[in-house]
Amino acid sequence: MKIYKTENNCHLHISSLDSTKIYINDGVGVSYLFKNGTLSLENYEIEHKLGFFFNICGKDFRQVDYTNEENGTCKLISKNGEVIDFPDIFVDYLCPVSMASYSDELFFSYVSNYPKWRKSSLVIYNFLTKSITTKSSNSIFSKLIDEHVYGYERLEQKFIKRDLLLQTVWATDLNYSGRRTSTPIKWKGVVISFIGPEISENFVENTVSKLKESGGTLTGFNDDNGDIMWQLPIPEAIDALGLYHGKIYVAIYDKILIIDPQSGDVVTSIATNTALPGYRVSAAHIFVDGSYIYFTHAEDELLLIYDLNSYALLYTVPMPTGYRIKGHQFTDPNTGKHYFTLDNRTQDVADFPSLEVDPLNLSTQIEFEKEPEKTIELVVVASDELEHEIVINMHSSSLDDALRFGEIYTRDSASHHGFNHGGRTYGTRQPTPTFNGVIRFILSGCNEDQDLVLERLAMMEKRFTHWNEHEILGKGMYACTDKFKPVQLITKFNA
Repeated sequence: MKIYKTENNCHLHISSLDSTKIYINDGVGVSYLFKNGTLSLENYEIEHKLGFFFNICGKDFRQVDYTNEENGTCKLISKNGEVIDFPDIFVDYLCPVSMASYSDELFFSYVSNYPKWRKSSLVIYNFLTKSITTKSSNSIFSKLIDEHVYGYERLEQKFIKRDLLLQTVWATDLNYSGRRTSTPIKWKGVVISFIGPEISENFVENTVSKLKESGGTLTGFNDDNGDIMWQLPIPEAIDALGLYHGKIYVAIYDKILIIDPQSGDVVTSIATNTALPGYRVSAAHIFVDGSYIYFTHAEDELLLIYDLNSYALLYTVPMPTGYRIKGHQFTDPNTGKHYFTLDNRTQDVADFPSLEVDPLNLSTQIEFEKEPEKTIELVVVASDELEHEIVINMHSSSLDDALRFGEIYTRDSASHHGFNHGGRTYGTRQPTPTFNGVIRFILSGCNEDQDLVLERLAMMEKRFTHWNEHEILGKGMYACTDKFKPVQLITKFNA
C-alpha cells in the first residue's frame, strides 16, 4: 500500500474512451499523468486548469477552466478542439464527485440560486437540443436513473419520481422526516433511499466543533407506483451506503449492515468496533470489490478489510498518524488497484493524498512514495542577523518530482512560518517572529535540459505568487518582520 501526494487534491480519473491513461487533477494550472506509480506533469502553468472527462453524444469532452480571465470561465473541449455549448451557470455542477449526474445526452443537477437568487431548482439540460427544463425544488440529493429523476422533498416530506420534463410520475407521502437523504439507488424495480438523519446537532466541546446525528429510515419504493415495499429504521443513522453484487451495504460508524434490496431484510450485521466520531460528516465509508469489503473510519484512522463471503475480518490497516482515510475514489481498470482519498492533517498543503490498495497484495504495510532528498532550514540573513529566511535544498533527478514536492514544501513552509492577517494558523504551528518572508528553493541533480529547468522554476515562482494572492485562505502569507510584505519564492538551479 502506498500514499501519493500532490499540492492539493490527488484525484485519479480516466477518459471514458481511453482507459490506458490515468489522469490526476490537482490545483490551478497543474495536472499529471499516472503510470506504474510515477506521476509526470501533463500541464504546469497558471492560466488553465484541466479537469474531468465527460462522454457527451459519443464524444469525449474535457472540462477546462480559464483562470486568467475575469471571474474565470469554463469550457468543455474535445481532443480535436470542438467546444460544446453548455450554460456557464451549470459548469460548476458538472463534476463526477458532485451531486450532478448525466447520461450520453442529458445533464441533470440540483442547482442553487437558479433561476434567481435564493431559489433552487432541479435542472435537465439536453446537449442535442440545447434545451433547459427546470423545476423549483429543495431536493438536493436527487438523481437521474434510467431517464427518471428520483429524490426526497424535505419540506413536503415526499419521495418523488419525475420524468424528463420534471413532471411528477408519483409522489409518496412519508410518515417521518429527515434532515436530508442519501442519493437514491435502484435495483430490479425497487428504488432505495435513506431518509435521515432525523436529528442533526452541531455543538462545540472544548473548542472543538462537533456534529451528532441519529435516526432515519432506509426505505424501498416500488418503482411502478411509489408504494412503500419495506422500511428499516436505523436509530444510529448511516454514514454511507452502496449497491454491490445485488445487496445493499450500509456503513454506520461502528458496524456494517448487508441488506436484501427486495425485502429490506438484514442479511448480516458486522460489528467493526470503531468509535462514535465527534464529527459525523464523512465519518465512515464502504466499498466492495469481487473479493473483499472495505470499511473506512476517518477519526479512528483505520481501513478494515473483510472477506466478501465469510465476512471475516482479514486485515486491520492503521493509517499513518495524522492521516484520516475517507472513501474509495477510483479503481484502475488496468491493474485492479483501488485508490482511497486521505485527509492529511500533518501539513497545510497536500490536503487530500491518495492511498493505493492492491487487492492482490493486502498484507503489505503502508508506505509513502519515495520523495527527493531535501533539507529545510531557517538561515540567518547575512545583512541582518536578527532575521531569518527559509532555504530548501532539494536533490532530484526528476524535474517533475522536484516541482511537485518543491511546491508542497515551499507552500507548507510559508504557511508554517509566515504571518497571516486573518489570524490563520495550522494546528499548533505559530509564525516565526524573525522570518523575513523569503523562501529560497535550490534544486540540484536534475538531468533535464537546463533551459527547461530554468523555465519551469520561473513558472514555479509565478505559481507560488498566484497561490499566495488568490488561493490561500485568510488573505495570504506575509513576512513576520514586515507584515505588509508578501512571502516571496526565489528559485535557483545548481546544474
